Amino acid sequence: MQDLPKIGLVVPSYNQGRFLEEALSSIFDQNYPNLEVAVIDGGSTDNSVEIIRRYESKLVYWRSEPDGGQSAAINEGMNHCQGEVVGWLNSDDFYHNDSLWTLARAFRAHPDRGLYIGNGMRYTDATETYAPFARHHMALNRHALLYGLDYILQPATFFSRRAWDDVGGLDESLRFCMDWDLFLRISRRWPAVIVNEYLACSREYEETKTASGRMVRVEEIRAMIQKHTGEELSPGTLYYFLETILDVAVPLDIEPARHQAYASIEYLRDRWKMLYGGNHGFPEQSDERDEVYLQKRSTPARRDPIGDDADDLPTISIVVPSYNQVEFLEETLESIDDQAYSKCQTIVVDGASTDGSLEVLERWDRKLHYWVSEPDEGPAHAINKGFTVATGDIVGWLASDDLLSADALRHVAKAFADNPDLDMVYGNALYIDEEGSLFLADHGTHKTGLYYGEIQSAGLIPAYWKYVHAVPQPTVFFRRRLLEQCGMLDTSYHFIFDFELFFRFVQTAKIEKIERVQAFYRIHASSKTSDWSKFLVELFRFSRLHWPGMRQPGFAETLRDYVDNYMGRTFGGVPRDNWYRLTSAFVGFCAATGMMNPEAIRWPGNTIPRLDGSSLRRRWDRLVHWGRALLQKPEMPPTESIETTTAPAPVDYAIESRSGRFRAAFCSFFLPLSPGHSGGEIRDFHMVRKLLSFSRLDFFALYDLEPQGRDNVLDTYLESYRGPKPAHQWLARASAGSTKYSESDEWADRYHRDAAVRAQGSFWDLAEEIESFLRIGKWDFLFVSPQSNPIALSMLAESRKTRLVMASYDVESVRIERLAASTLSAELARIESERARRFETDNLEYHDGIISVSQLDKDLFVERYNFPPERIFVLENSVDQRYFSFEERQRLERPTVTFVGNLGYPPNHEAALRLVNGVFPAVREKHPDARLVIVGAGPAQDLIDFADGDTIVVTGRVEDVRVYLANTSVICAPLQTGSGTKYKILEAMSAGVPVCCTPLAAEGLSIADGEHVLIRQTDGELAEAISQVITQPEESAAMARRARALIDASYTWDANLEPLEAWLEMLQQLPLRGRSSTERRASA
Repeated sequence: MQDLPKIGLVVPSYNQGRFLEEALSSIFDQNYPNLEVAVIDGGSTDNSVEIIRRYESKLVYWRSEPDGGQSAAINEGMNHCQGEVVGWLNSDDFYHNDSLWTLARAFRAHPDRGLYIGNGMRYTDATETYAPFARHHMALNRHALLYGLDYILQPATFFSRRAWDDVGGLDESLRFCMDWDLFLRISRRWPAVIVNEYLACSREYEETKTASGRMVRVEEIRAMIQKHTGEELSPGTLYYFLETILDVAVPLDIEPARHQAYASIEYLRDRWKMLYGGNHGFPEQSDERDEVYLQKRSTPARRDPIGDDADDLPTISIVVPSYNQVEFLEETLESIDDQAYSKCQTIVVDGASTDGSLEVLERWDRKLHYWVSEPDEGPAHAINKGFTVATGDIVGWLASDDLLSADALRHVAKAFADNPDLDMVYGNALYIDEEGSLFLADHGTHKTGLYYGEIQSAGLIPAYWKYVHAVPQPTVFFRRRLLEQCGMLDTSYHFIFDFELFFRFVQTAKIEKIERVQAFYRIHASSKTSDWSKFLVELFRFSRLHWPGMRQPGFAETLRDYVDNYMGRTFGGVPRDNWYRLTSAFVGFCAATGMMNPEAIRWPGNTIPRLDGSSLRRRWDRLVHWGRALLQKPEMPPTESIETTTAPAPVDYAIESRSGRFRAAFCSFFLPLSPGHSGGEIRDFHMVRKLLSFSRLDFFALYDLEPQGRDNVLDTYLESYRGPKPAHQWLARASAGSTKYSESDEWADRYHRDAAVRAQGSFWDLAEEIESFLRIGKWDFLFVSPQSNPIALSMLAESRKTRLVMASYDVESVRIERLAASTLSAELARIESERARRFETDNLEYHDGIISVSQLDKDLFVERYNFPPERIFVLENSVDQRYFSFEERQRLERPTVTFVGNLGYPPNHEAALRLVNGVFPAVREKHPDARLVIVGAGPAQDLIDFADGDTIVVTGRVEDVRVYLANTSVICAPLQTGSGTKYKILEAMSAGVPVCCTPLAAEGLSIADGEHVLIRQTDGELAEAISQVITQPEESAAMARRARALIDASYTWDANLEPLEAWLEMLQQLPLRGRSSTERRASA
């Protein structure tokens, strides 16, 4: 104990009783033995004093009485703490894991420093979620701290007592930025130690000073920085001012000024990235006088998370593959031995090294469970050999140049001992170089020394170009049963065998993250990880196996996304001329057909070669061949006998036009057919059908739609139909430099992908044709569907008489926020969400009315965009009760669970995988003969792979979904992200099928849990609800009848569309609201 430094902590508090207990327990639960804690309470009137008294015996001092504010309270507390290293913990924050022990190691290693800067987590009180303060390493750049942002997290930062006394503690005149001021004063005179570990959690909630201070806080920051620099305004102060402006509600007439604020913020971020290298004001490099602490050794007298004599202590087997790594092998073995974990098996599989590794292994013979030195077929083969001799309950492997961090195995053991159902754990790692120093690895958008562990969803993992692979292999440990279930490493891979194995694990395993640095991942000249191009070759080979089939809807989008990324990272600085486009087509051809692995192509100097005519001809012939291949029908998994009935008779959709009350046009992605293949198509179909009953209607389609055996009911009732022009026509106009086509690049930079991608090809020709009719006032109304259709933004007419009505499927910004959050990194999600909101703001300026999908969406349009509520018509998602006629459930020979949805839509794909991996296995435990049927277009290969044609059936697109509704026991919609499946829920309710779904799937529908459907959240709860439907047929039938009654009362298209004509008449009497894009440009 005598070599453990004394730590002094002050906890200032005032009426924080709801948080104080957690703050104090986060200190004392660590059982750090050399500690002094003072609590300074400002005279709280809640239960704070009662909580303090419970800890009184552990405190060196406490009091509760009015004081001079937080800074004065902390200074007072420091007078009662005599620690060698000190800090303060606000009573609404708390420490993370064993942070005091980590601090002690860092101080003992570097006792002559002034600042000890750690990383931390942000805890959002409202959602009870954690997010890292920084997903990258921490660094101290004094210039960045002075002229940029406060990038240091206060509760994760500590000070030597000498440095604290040297600068006189906190400035008691400061209320908001006293910590930033202290960092500046101490760092000016003292060197720092950077501790790249999550040490503390900062709580985020509405009442925090930072959240409520607003402009008062900004002015205090400005004055404080001016005191240090002598300059009235710094870039960092300006940033905080702009950030605060964006959080303040402003009048609608100056709302466009927010765009300038966003642009200024982006400029400052770009400036800091250029100056300091990091993202969002975080610097990449520390100043030379500072040290980086790497916790490679355990602290003596460290308490054990679980005792060595615990009955449930798991045996951990670690396989160390090695070949000619004598320079690092011994250090790796020492990092395992230093864990002092009594039930650890170390297994070394050496590939017949010739560099002295055998001498190291012979010295370590007594400490090794097993070792061998003989030729092998590469690291994956060597690791598999080690797995065969490992007998531990828990298994992992550690490359012979990597290291475990201090106490890593004890945290692994604790995680598995606490949760017997846990299959796998992983954590964070730090990159180190050959000398064992922190190494900054290039992650594309930034460089980082922290390998932040993060597992992607199984559906996203094959799209390796969208994210940085973030499962640090040396931190991964798993139960032996996973190997038995999923198989050994695939030895055909030499670089990504861990990536491929973890992909298999993710699909079945229960996984938990240990939020700490668990290992050190070495990057050096001879390391495999130093040549990323070899990884890319294998990543593409792995990824291509999991792409959708060529005829499946998701294929084109996946291919386009891959090619865009490939061209961007390979030829980012090359002009986007015809040669660029031709090279892009060649890359796409190779990726699609498998003729060549694009990642294996080596372009000299990353330049595009110019080809002669014969080369162009050969390339064109291959592209034609590729196009023909796209038309081939994919193979679907075989389907064994499914109980089927004769398909119900078709519904007569004859339209009787009562009058030509309005002259109107409808512009959508395509002319809707019957039956609809998506919720949007169904909605458009019934809306157009209703409009045709009282209007003369022209239809404009951005794309042609293949009927695929469906009925084109509406075409004969239209005044005219205009689809996209042939490609050679719009390509000629684009090559001629049409001003319309030039806007495509501008939109790509300004708006989110779903909107910007529409402004391609014949879109502009269609827009000009619509514009010509607007000029002459041909129509009373132009209906634009859906909400991501950007056609209104292209209108150049300076005056018009036509009212534009947006026929919305969703609030676009909300849809993109949800979709981006589930499929993108945090930064990309933020950018895409901001672009979606920018698009929606601009787009709504052109519209005079909105047809929204629910009252909830209407409220959002009003609140987010100040859209007048009288101009919004709510058309609830509905169902054609004639088409989905009610049938009483008949008990099936085999209980059948069915999911219905467009599987090319990522949230539906994710929900289907959740059903396969999480919900259905639990159902089968109670009903072994149960069957799962997944119905919908565009299933990806990873979903198809689960299908055996009997227990799990994946149908692909079907001619009539009613056949499957008639032959199922229950519909399950386990939606987790995005939006969708609501039509499928309504259709099932109309047809008399019991429904189990998540709250998100039912969002916006006026349905009650237990009355109409069963609403559950977790996999286990959904499985239990499904079992309830199967085992209680009478109660389920009664619920289905109530659900159908609700449909008849509230959710039929005919009834819900009836008020539309009257609403349009009212809208026609209101003044024109929307404006032209010419007006927008003039005001910008």
